[in-house]
Amino acid sequence: MCQKWFLNGENMRIQRIAFVCSTYVQLMRVFQLKTTTETFYGDADLYLVHEMFNNEEFIARLKSTKIFKNVYYFDVTEHKRAKLLFYIWGSKYKNVLRKYSYDKVVSFNVEEVISEALFNINKRNNGFEYHCIEDGPGAYEVYKPKNYGWLHIYKWLGIKKPFYNINKWWTGCPEYMEFPEGIDLNIVKLPNIDIKNYKLLEKLNFVFNYEEDSDLNKVDCLIMEESHYTDGLLPENDDFILYKKIIKSYPNIKFAIKLHPRTKRNRFENLVPTINNSSMPWELILWNRIISEQPELFQLSIACATMTSDKFLFDYEGTKMLLANIFINKLKSIDGYMRVNKNTVAKYEKIKNLYKNPDKFMLPKNEEEMFRMLDILCIEKKMENRR
Repeated sequence: MCQKWFLNGENMRIQRIAFVCSTYVQLMRVFQLKTTTETFYGDADLYLVHEMFNNEEFIARLKSTKIFKNVYYFDVTEHKRAKLLFYIWGSKYKNVLRKYSYDKVVSFNVEEVISEALFNINKRNNGFEYHCIEDGPGAYEVYKPKNYGWLHIYKWLGIKKPFYNINKWWTGCPEYMEFPEGIDLNIVKLPNIDIKNYKLLEKLNFVFNYEEDSDLNKVDCLIMEESHYTDGLLPENDDFILYKKIIKSYPNIKFAIKLHPRTKRNRFENLVPTINNSSMPWELILWNRIISEQPELFQLSIACATMTSDKFLFDYEGTKMLLANIFINKLKSIDGYMRVNKNTVAKYEKIKNLYKNPDKFMLPKNEEEMFRMLDILCIEKKMENRR
């Protein structure tokens, strides 16, 4: 594999990169970009910043791939106040964060504390670049973080917001992303993952300890649970109630559910089978299914970002239904912000129009239309089974 060289005075050296990840699909993207995209060739360290990565066996497998020079796990929940100051100057991790000088810091969240700390520690390095990668294109709104005012201590300490210093913003659908006014970003199209890249698939299968779930091959409809209930935004259990109504309405269709990785309690235990790979990224399961030519699964969710990942990761168009319209007024707000809103639906409408067959990407406006669409799918499934 080629390396990316940097000129340092009179000497040439290999560039060093810090990748900061907080989800499994982000990790898949890092593996792809690190091994196939020249911009990210070089020596790389991986920083894992979510408790889902707090697994010694998982981290050991990551290290053994030799893709990264170092792999670090940070418990970013352990310090609540002045986090940025804590990680830059006061934490037990400060020596880890300062151990290497980086040419690039790559983050999937511009306000994630470790990526902010790495940015501020390295921002004065000659030729330094900060890259942001969108892990859920079309599913999240890009917002402009409030900059530090003159009276803020961070301003006087020379701490800056990474968002205002992004060299490149990578996204799966640049033509459909919307950015705040007054923000001029260098937008770059994320390359699709080549589903025939068997070496990359083999490494990811090893890292995630992938095993085929034979029961999944018998499933007609896979429900993608989201974190809304876990996060306290659906206290009335509305998603469970609607999914139960759907499941009871179609006794001839075999349903299963993939729980969200953060789910602590399985609300669906006595309603529908749970797939065994719930702790594994759906994108990896899908990739293995495509390669092995397994039957297509119909997917159902409210507004799960993985509903678009097949298109933007692999340019694969699976049949799916998103119930965002039905849940717009059912989720509680977070500081006045609704996680599922009209803008969410508008972005999914745009993504629907990217499909070669837009009818495969369903966005019912209400329950009545939802059941009409499901009736058609159920009839088609019966006809398929008769062949």
